[in-house]
Amino acid sequence: MNDMRSDDSFSNIDILKLVRGHGRPALIVAVVVTVLVGMWATAYLLFLQPVRRASVLEFRPTFDGVARGQYPNGLPFAPTDVAAAPVLDLVFDANTVSEYCSREAFRGGFFVEQRSDQSAFLDAEYLGRLAEPRLSSIERQSIQAEYEAKRAALPVQFRLVFVKPRPCAAMPQVVVTKAMTDVLTTWASESETKRGVLNLQVEVLTPAVMDVGLSGEGSRLLRADLIRTALWRVVRNVEKVGEIPGAALVRLGSNKTTFAEIEDKVVDLVRSRLEPLVVSAGQSMGRESTIWITETVASAEREQNAAQGRADAFL
Repeated sequence: MNDMRSDDSFSNIDILKLVRGHGRPALIVAVVVTVLVGMWATAYLLFLQPVRRASVLEFRPTFDGVARGQYPNGLPFAPTDVAAAPVLDLVFDANTVSEYCSREAFRGGFFVEQRSDQSAFLDAEYLGRLAEPRLSSIERQSIQAEYEAKRAALPVQFRLVFVKPRPCAAMPQVVVTKAMTDVLTTWASESETKRGVLNLQVEVLTPAVMDVGLSGEGSRLLRADLIRTALWRVVRNVEKVGEIPGAALVRLGSNKTTFAEIEDKVVDLVRSRLEPLVVSAGQSMGRESTIWITETVASAEREQNAAQGRADAFL
Protein backbone atom coordinates (compact mmCIF):
# COMPACT_ATOMS: atom_id res chain seq x y z
CA MET A 1 0.00 0.00 0.00
CA ASN A 2 2.84 2.37 0.81
CA ASP A 3 4.42 1.71 -2.58
CA MET A 4 1.17 2.45 -4.36
CA ARG A 5 0.85 5.78 -2.60
CA SER A 6 4.37 6.78 -3.60
CA ASP A 7 3.65 6.02 -7.25
CA ASP A 8 0.49 8.10 -7.10
CA SER A 9 2.35 10.98 -5.60
CA PHE A 10 5.01 10.79 -8.33
CA SER A 11 2.38 10.85 -11.04
CA ASN A 12 0.93 14.00 -9.56
CA ILE A 13 4.21 15.99 -10.04
CA ASP A 14 3.70 18.96 -12.36
CA ILE A 15 6.52 18.56 -14.92
CA LEU A 16 5.55 21.68 -16.84
CA LYS A 17 5.80 23.70 -13.67
CA LEU A 18 9.34 22.40 -13.09
CA VAL A 19 10.36 23.29 -16.65
CA ARG A 20 8.86 26.77 -16.31
CA GLY A 21 10.67 27.30 -13.04
CA HIS A 22 14.14 25.96 -14.01
CA GLY A 23 14.18 26.08 -17.83
CA ARG A 24 15.87 29.46 -18.20
CA PRO A 25 18.90 28.60 -15.99
CA ALA A 26 19.25 25.26 -17.80
CA LEU A 27 19.18 27.00 -21.16
CA ILE A 28 21.80 29.50 -20.04
CA VAL A 29 24.04 26.68 -18.79
CA ALA A 30 23.65 24.82 -22.12
CA VAL A 31 24.54 27.94 -24.13
CA VAL A 32 27.60 28.63 -21.97
CA VAL A 33 28.81 25.03 -22.30
CA THR A 34 28.33 25.16 -26.08
CA VAL A 35 30.32 28.41 -26.37
CA LEU A 36 33.12 27.04 -24.19
CA VAL A 37 33.33 23.84 -26.26
CA GLY A 38 33.39 25.87 -29.49
CA MET A 39 36.14 28.13 -28.19
CA TRP A 40 38.21 25.15 -27.10
CA ALA A 41 37.77 23.42 -30.48
CA THR A 42 38.76 26.62 -32.34
CA ALA A 43 41.86 27.06 -30.20
CA TYR A 44 42.83 23.43 -30.80
CA LEU A 45 42.47 23.73 -34.55
CA LEU A 46 44.38 27.02 -34.76
CA PHE A 47 47.09 26.61 -32.18
CA LEU A 48 47.32 23.08 -30.80
CA GLN A 49 46.85 20.94 -33.92
CA PRO A 50 50.15 20.39 -35.81
CA VAL A 51 50.29 22.47 -39.02
CA ARG A 52 52.73 21.98 -41.91
CA ARG A 53 53.30 24.95 -44.15
CA ALA A 54 54.54 24.31 -47.70
CA SER A 55 55.95 26.75 -50.25
CA VAL A 56 55.98 25.85 -53.95
CA LEU A 57 58.03 27.32 -56.80
CA GLU A 58 57.42 26.04 -60.33
CA PHE A 59 60.25 26.09 -62.87
CA ARG A 60 60.89 24.72 -66.36
CA PRO A 61 64.42 23.88 -67.55
CA THR A 62 64.98 24.92 -71.16
CA PHE A 63 68.31 23.27 -71.94
CA ASP A 64 68.54 20.74 -74.75
CA GLY A 65 68.03 17.16 -73.59
CA VAL A 66 65.88 17.74 -70.52
CA ALA A 67 63.08 15.61 -71.98
CA ARG A 68 65.56 12.73 -72.38
CA GLY A 69 66.95 13.17 -68.87
CA GLN A 70 70.31 14.51 -70.07
CA TYR A 71 72.32 17.68 -69.81
CA PRO A 72 73.66 19.14 -73.06
CA ASN A 73 77.08 17.57 -72.41
CA GLY A 74 75.54 14.09 -72.08
CA LEU A 75 75.61 13.77 -68.29
CA PRO A 76 72.40 12.34 -66.78
CA PHE A 77 69.94 14.86 -65.39
CA ALA A 78 67.63 14.09 -62.45
CA PRO A 79 65.22 16.42 -60.59
CA THR A 80 67.08 15.60 -57.38
CA ASP A 81 70.08 17.55 -58.73
CA VAL A 82 68.19 20.78 -58.04
CA ALA A 83 67.85 20.09 -54.31
CA ALA A 84 71.13 18.22 -53.84
CA ALA A 85 72.94 18.60 -50.53
CA PRO A 86 75.84 20.74 -51.89
CA VAL A 87 73.36 23.21 -53.41
CA LEU A 88 71.29 23.45 -50.23
CA ASP A 89 74.41 23.92 -48.12
CA LEU A 90 75.43 26.96 -50.20
CA VAL A 91 71.93 28.43 -49.89
CA PHE A 92 71.91 27.71 -46.14
CA ASP A 93 75.16 29.63 -45.63
CA ALA A 94 74.28 32.49 -47.99
CA ASN A 95 70.98 33.23 -46.22
CA THR A 96 72.22 32.63 -42.65
CA VAL A 97 69.47 30.11 -42.05
CA SER A 98 71.43 28.88 -39.03
CA GLU A 99 69.70 31.62 -37.03
CA TYR A 100 66.39 29.74 -37.39
CA CYS A 101 67.11 26.00 -37.73
CA SER A 102 69.83 23.42 -38.25
CA ARG A 103 71.39 22.47 -41.56
CA GLU A 104 69.93 18.95 -41.48
CA ALA A 105 66.40 20.21 -40.81
CA PHE A 106 66.71 22.73 -43.63
CA ARG A 107 67.82 20.03 -46.06
CA GLY A 108 64.97 17.73 -45.08
CA GLY A 109 62.32 20.25 -46.04
CA PHE A 110 63.14 20.32 -49.78
CA PHE A 111 62.07 18.00 -52.56
CA VAL A 112 61.41 18.31 -56.31
CA GLU A 113 58.53 16.77 -58.26
CA GLN A 114 57.73 16.75 -61.96
CA ARG A 115 54.39 18.48 -61.95
CA SER A 116 52.68 21.64 -63.18
CA ASP A 117 49.27 23.27 -63.08
CA GLN A 118 48.70 22.31 -66.71
CA SER A 119 49.40 18.63 -66.05
CA ALA A 120 47.22 18.70 -62.91
CA PHE A 121 44.28 20.14 -64.86
CA LEU A 122 44.82 17.61 -67.65
CA ASP A 123 44.93 14.71 -65.18
CA ALA A 124 41.74 15.87 -63.46
CA GLU A 125 39.92 16.29 -66.78
CA TYR A 126 40.72 12.83 -68.10
CA LEU A 127 40.18 11.11 -64.75
CA GLY A 128 36.66 12.49 -64.84
CA ARG A 129 36.12 11.29 -68.38
CA LEU A 130 37.48 7.82 -67.66
CA ALA A 131 35.28 7.51 -64.56
CA GLU A 132 32.19 7.39 -66.77
CA PRO A 133 30.80 3.83 -66.27
CA ARG A 134 29.07 3.68 -69.65
CA LEU A 135 32.30 3.86 -71.66
CA SER A 136 33.07 0.91 -73.88
CA SER A 137 36.56 -0.59 -74.00
CA ILE A 138 37.23 1.01 -77.40
CA GLU A 139 36.15 4.43 -76.18
CA ARG A 140 38.26 4.04 -73.05
CA GLN A 141 41.35 3.15 -75.11
CA SER A 142 40.72 6.14 -77.37
CA ILE A 143 40.50 8.51 -74.41
CA GLN A 144 43.67 7.06 -72.89
CA ALA A 145 45.55 7.47 -76.17
CA GLU A 146 44.32 11.07 -76.44
CA TYR A 147 45.44 11.75 -72.86
CA GLU A 148 48.92 10.26 -73.44
CA ALA A 149 49.37 12.36 -76.59
CA LYS A 150 48.41 15.58 -74.82
CA ARG A 151 50.52 14.67 -71.78
CA ALA A 152 53.57 14.10 -73.97
CA ALA A 153 53.03 17.45 -75.72
CA LEU A 154 53.21 19.38 -72.45
CA PRO A 155 56.58 20.98 -71.66
CA VAL A 156 58.63 19.29 -68.95
CA GLN A 157 57.99 21.30 -65.80
CA PHE A 158 58.96 20.79 -62.17
CA ARG A 159 58.01 22.12 -58.75
CA LEU A 160 60.46 22.92 -55.99
CA VAL A 161 58.64 22.30 -52.71
CA PHE A 162 59.75 23.34 -49.23
CA VAL A 163 57.71 21.83 -46.39
CA LYS A 164 58.80 23.84 -43.37
CA PRO A 165 60.01 21.39 -40.70
CA ARG A 166 59.01 21.92 -37.10
CA PRO A 167 62.55 22.99 -36.05
CA CYS A 168 62.36 25.71 -38.74
CA ALA A 169 59.01 27.08 -37.59
CA ALA A 170 60.58 30.44 -36.67
CA MET A 171 61.96 30.93 -40.17
CA PRO A 172 60.29 34.00 -41.77
CA GLN A 173 58.42 33.56 -45.01
CA VAL A 174 60.57 36.17 -46.75
CA VAL A 175 63.65 34.07 -45.98
CA VAL A 176 61.90 30.96 -47.29
CA THR A 177 60.99 32.69 -50.55
CA LYS A 178 64.52 34.00 -51.10
CA ALA A 179 66.05 30.63 -50.23
CA MET A 180 63.88 28.82 -52.77
CA THR A 181 64.86 31.28 -55.50
CA ASP A 182 68.51 30.91 -54.54
CA VAL A 183 68.24 27.13 -54.81
CA LEU A 184 67.41 27.39 -58.53
CA THR A 185 70.08 30.00 -59.31
CA THR A 186 72.73 28.13 -57.31
CA TRP A 187 71.92 24.83 -59.01
CA ALA A 188 72.17 26.46 -62.45
CA SER A 189 75.43 28.24 -61.61
CA GLU A 190 77.10 25.22 -59.99
CA SER A 191 76.04 22.90 -62.83
CA GLU A 192 77.47 25.21 -65.47
CA THR A 193 80.71 26.28 -63.81
CA LYS A 194 81.76 23.13 -61.92
CA ARG A 195 80.15 20.31 -63.89
CA GLY A 196 80.25 21.97 -67.30
CA VAL A 197 76.81 20.68 -68.25
CA LEU A 198 76.48 23.26 -71.04
CA ASN A 199 79.77 22.28 -72.69
CA LEU A 200 78.61 20.25 -75.66
CA GLN A 201 80.78 17.19 -76.23
CA VAL A 202 81.03 17.12 -80.02
CA GLU A 203 84.25 15.81 -81.51
CA VAL A 204 85.37 17.78 -84.55
CA LEU A 205 87.46 15.95 -87.13
CA THR A 206 90.75 17.40 -88.36
CA PRO A 207 92.07 17.41 -91.95
CA ALA A 208 94.11 14.32 -91.01
CA VAL A 209 90.96 12.27 -91.59
CA MET A 210 91.67 12.56 -95.32
CA ASP A 211 95.21 11.08 -95.08
CA VAL A 212 93.98 7.83 -96.58
CA GLY A 213 94.25 6.43 -100.07
CA LEU A 214 96.85 9.03 -101.09
CA SER A 215 100.06 7.03 -100.58
CA GLY A 216 99.69 5.12 -103.84
CA GLU A 217 99.84 1.77 -102.03
CA GLY A 218 97.22 -0.84 -102.74
CA SER A 219 94.77 -1.09 -105.59
CA ARG A 220 92.79 1.78 -107.01
CA LEU A 221 89.61 0.18 -105.67
CA LEU A 222 90.95 0.13 -102.10
CA ARG A 223 92.18 3.74 -102.23
CA ALA A 224 88.87 5.00 -103.64
CA ASP A 225 86.90 3.17 -100.97
CA LEU A 226 89.10 4.58 -98.17
CA ILE A 227 88.57 8.12 -99.43
CA ARG A 228 84.81 7.54 -99.74
CA THR A 229 84.63 6.19 -96.17
CA ALA A 230 86.58 9.20 -94.85
CA LEU A 231 84.24 11.63 -96.61
CA TRP A 232 81.17 9.91 -95.13
CA ARG A 233 82.78 10.38 -91.70
CA VAL A 234 83.11 14.07 -92.49
CA VAL A 235 79.42 14.22 -93.44
CA ARG A 236 78.35 12.61 -90.15
CA ASN A 237 80.61 14.96 -88.20
CA VAL A 238 79.14 18.01 -89.93
CA GLU A 239 75.64 16.74 -89.04
CA LYS A 240 76.59 16.49 -85.35
CA VAL A 241 78.10 19.98 -85.34
CA GLY A 242 74.99 21.31 -87.05
CA GLU A 243 72.84 20.01 -84.15
CA ILE A 244 74.56 22.36 -81.69
CA PRO A 245 72.20 25.21 -80.68
CA GLY A 246 73.06 28.28 -82.72
CA ALA A 247 75.03 26.37 -85.36
CA ALA A 248 72.54 27.41 -88.05
CA LEU A 249 73.68 31.03 -87.59
CA VAL A 250 77.37 30.29 -88.17
CA ARG A 251 78.92 31.48 -91.46
CA LEU A 252 82.37 30.39 -92.63
CA GLY A 253 84.82 32.30 -94.79
CA SER A 254 84.28 35.20 -97.10
CA ASN A 255 81.47 33.36 -98.90
CA LYS A 256 79.50 32.99 -95.63
CA THR A 257 79.14 29.25 -96.13
CA THR A 258 76.81 27.41 -93.76
CA PHE A 259 77.22 23.92 -92.32
CA ALA A 260 74.29 22.72 -94.43
CA GLU A 261 76.03 23.87 -97.61
CA ILE A 262 79.26 22.12 -96.64
CA GLU A 263 77.38 18.89 -95.96
CA ASP A 264 75.56 19.06 -99.30
CA LYS A 265 78.81 19.66 -101.22
CA VAL A 266 80.54 16.68 -99.63
CA VAL A 267 77.54 14.41 -100.23
CA ASP A 268 77.39 15.46 -103.89
CA LEU A 269 81.13 14.79 -104.24
CA VAL A 270 80.83 11.28 -102.85
CA ARG A 271 77.79 10.31 -104.85
CA SER A 272 78.74 11.86 -108.17
CA ARG A 273 82.51 11.19 -108.24
CA LEU A 274 83.71 8.61 -105.74
CA GLU A 275 80.93 6.02 -105.85
CA PRO A 276 81.07 5.74 -109.70
CA LEU A 277 84.86 5.50 -109.36
CA VAL A 278 84.54 2.62 -106.90
CA VAL A 279 82.10 0.82 -109.21
CA SER A 280 84.33 1.19 -112.28
CA ALA A 281 87.39 0.16 -110.34
CA GLY A 282 85.62 -2.94 -109.09
CA GLN A 283 84.53 -3.89 -112.59
CA SER A 284 88.10 -3.58 -113.90
CA MET A 285 89.73 -5.46 -111.02
CA GLY A 286 87.88 -8.75 -111.52
CA ARG A 287 88.87 -11.34 -108.92
CA GLU A 288 90.53 -8.77 -106.66
CA SER A 289 87.24 -6.92 -106.32
CA THR A 290 85.56 -10.13 -105.18
CA ILE A 291 88.21 -10.62 -102.50
CA TRP A 292 87.83 -6.98 -101.43
CA ILE A 293 84.05 -7.33 -101.13
CA THR A 294 84.40 -10.51 -99.09
CA GLU A 295 86.88 -8.87 -96.72
CA THR A 296 84.65 -5.79 -96.40
CA VAL A 297 81.63 -7.89 -95.50
CA ALA A 298 83.67 -9.89 -92.97
CA SER A 299 84.97 -6.68 -91.39
CA ALA A 300 81.44 -5.28 -91.10
CA GLU A 301 80.26 -8.50 -89.45
CA ARG A 302 83.12 -8.32 -86.93
CA GLU A 303 82.19 -4.72 -86.08
CA GLN A 304 78.54 -5.68 -85.67
CA ASN A 305 79.41 -8.60 -83.37
CA ALA A 306 81.66 -6.36 -81.28
CA ALA A 307 78.92 -3.74 -80.98
CA GLN A 308 76.39 -6.41 -79.98
CA GLY A 309 78.79 -7.69 -77.35
CA ARG A 310 79.19 -4.21 -75.87
CA ALA A 311 75.41 -3.78 -75.83
CA ASP A 312 74.92 -7.12 -74.07
CA ALA A 313 77.57 -6.24 -71.50
CA PHE A 314 75.91 -2.90 -70.86
CA LEU A 315 72.52 -4.53 -70.35
